[in-house]
Amino acid sequence: METHELNRMFDGLAPTPQQEQAVLDRLLQTQREERTMKRMKKLMVVGIAAALMVTACAAAVVSGGDRRLIDCFGGGEQVEELISPVAVDQFHTYENGWTVAISQVLADRLSLAVLVYVTAPEGTVLSREERLDLRLDQLDSQGERISSGYPLMGFLRQLEDGDPTDNHMTVLWQVRKTEGAGAVPYLGSALRLTPVGVRFQEGDRMVSTQFNRGEADGWWSCTVQLPEEDPGMTYPIGGPVTIYGTQVTLSAVYLTPLSATVYVEDREEALRRAGWIEWEQNVSLELSDGTRLAAAGTQGKVTGVSYTLLFDLVIDPAEVESITLFGQTFPLN
Repeated sequence: METHELNRMFDGLAPTPQQEQAVLDRLLQTQREERTMKRMKKLMVVGIAAALMVTACAAAVVSGGDRRLIDCFGGGEQVEELISPVAVDQFHTYENGWTVAISQVLADRLSLAVLVYVTAPEGTVLSREERLDLRLDQLDSQGERISSGYPLMGFLRQLEDGDPTDNHMTVLWQVRKTEGAGAVPYLGSALRLTPVGVRFQEGDRMVSTQFNRGEADGWWSCTVQLPEEDPGMTYPIGGPVTIYGTQVTLSAVYLTPLSATVYVEDREEALRRAGWIEWEQNVSLELSDGTRLAAAGTQGKVTGVSYTLLFDLVIDPAEVESITLFGQTFPLN
């Protein structure tokens, strides 16, 4: 075949300008798709990393390894040996920007300690003056609310967080209840904890901010199952004690790492004469090393057949030598 015939054949095999443009478009499209996939993969990695960071931050706030509750009761391995926290590790962010994390719970038969973290929307300062509203429902084995008819008595304590002008606060919520006919102990039951809101003091009035305001799903809550094992010890007494001039019978003392409960007989007559009684200022525990522990909290009133006092430190019942009520001392060990 002559040279000019070969050239004519190859010219016939060569792509037309339209075919060349189509091939070029396909190449460019492939490159764009590869770059897009690489960009998407990069964004996915960044997104996953961000999600892991958020999860890690949340886990740092609410983790079973959170030692804040143990530390605020004195800390140390001895505290954990006496009473172990129940990990809750649940949190919720509301549509209005508030986040509430319920971390851990300590419990005995008649008292609770709950550790709660609150984060306000950016720009909101949470000082030590705010009060957390937290609703507690004790549930039976079917998940129904138990209505014992006996009031809860407790107090809130804000813990130091290093910056009193930021939008975070850490709250220790201690609760006690009286015990009488029909009252159900906390141990072995389930608790439903429902954060309600934060109350601010503005001038001479209290302003409340509800966490779920405007949300269609209603209140967020979490449920925790409490252990059945009782960390406390009951000491029978059966001795007389005079309270503001009225003699009654101190029948027993229930002592736990969190609280001390005194059982008083002939209570009604004492109440009619004495009225409101400042128990926290008139009850103390004496330890074997000579330490005297006063109760923490606020003034209260005897209701039911018992009165429970809370403490700032975890107590080893075996180290308690005696209890003093209104100037009268009763040995326990």
